[in-house]
Amino acid sequence: MRRTFSEFVDKKSREGKKQLDILQKVLAHNGLKVQDFLGEEEPYIFVKSPTDELSFEGVRIYKIGSNIAFRVQKESATHPYGRAYPLDV
Repeated sequence: MRRTFSEFVDKKSREGKKQLDILQKVLAHNGLKVQDFLGEEEPYIFVKSPTDELSFEGVRIYKIGSNIAFRVQKESATHPYGRAYPLDV
């Protein structure tokens, strides 16, 4: 059975969202405040900093290629800034 490129991308997107959802549940279970942005065009989860003493509100965790990465983010719904760092999970 032949699959189209669109079907391949859709499957990868669903897998990425599933991985982020699992990660969200693990982080929330361990007491972190996590917001779900999995319905966005570029899905991600936002993990709020446990302290207000930082210059940013939290980190964005997202799927990039076959890896999961995070970037600092000023507010939960804004674009992240700075370098992306791989998250070894």
